[in-house]
Amino acid sequence: MGDPRFLLLTSSDTGPEAKARLTRLLASIDRQGVDGDHVLVLRGRGTPDLPPSRFRLHTVPVPFETSLALARNLAIRHARDLGLLDRADVVGFPDDDCEYADGSLPQIAQLLGAGEALVGVPYAPTTKTINRRRFPKRDRPFTPMLAMQVGSCAGMFLPGWAVNAIGCFDERFGLGAPFGASEDTDYVLRAVASGLSCWYRGRDALVLHPYKTERPAQYYLGNVAALAKHARGGGTGYLLFRRVLQGAALAGVRRMRWRDYFRALRAVAGLLASDPAAELPPPATYRSAPSPRTSGPEL
Repeated sequence: MGDPRFLLLTSSDTGPEAKARLTRLLASIDRQGVDGDHVLVLRGRGTPDLPPSRFRLHTVPVPFETSLALARNLAIRHARDLGLLDRADVVGFPDDDCEYADGSLPQIAQLLGAGEALVGVPYAPTTKTINRRRFPKRDRPFTPMLAMQVGSCAGMFLPGWAVNAIGCFDERFGLGAPFGASEDTDYVLRAVASGLSCWYRGRDALVLHPYKTERPAQYYLGNVAALAKHARGGGTGYLLFRRVLQGAALAGVRRMRWRDYFRALRAVAGLLASDPAAELPPPATYRSAPSPRTSGPEL
């Protein structure tokens, strides 16, 4: 077997702050010393003037209001159309404010080398500041509870065949969508429910990403919606009950508005009443003009 081939899929916008974040992300990728492709779905007009990258960059322009899950689905589709997904040994979904710790991508390739369909790793602002209450050190197979605790696109890696097996993100979840968050948690729960081999490897923070814990209400709707979606088929009923009680406590101490809490309960009721076997939204088919641009060495 030759060197592992990497495929990274990122959604960002075209503003100057996003350009600075992307520049840092690209620099961290270049330090890995590995080969691969990077699909950038860019929301808004124009294309930021990014520095040269060791990875081949593929840019897909979309309207600014494109949701995060839809953007990720567009990246998956674009990679599949180019034949990149089928060839990828490691697929990652770094946010534009992520960076990779030195040596992390080769280490992740080793973690996936045993045939796992999905590997999750801790992320932290620095390699020395892992929140061990959230990201335990012991390796273990993913369970629904662990998926809710540590599941995040920033630290989620799969081979291309597993992305094809699990499918696209549910576009009801994530930033800019009705449920507002948890598109990544839902993705891990789907992988676990499908019986694929999914493991959490907790020793190192291989991804550098800030913690965002100051806004629990922002993620609450997505959290309970993901649990409700999988309550009948994915074994998350108890977790849902507990999270509903936690939401009432948050509203009671004014860390969340009661209006938002009851909105979440309505979403839970609708998902529990729906067919658990209902199809996900169809894969994204949007292609914007001008045509996606590729930079770097020819494939």
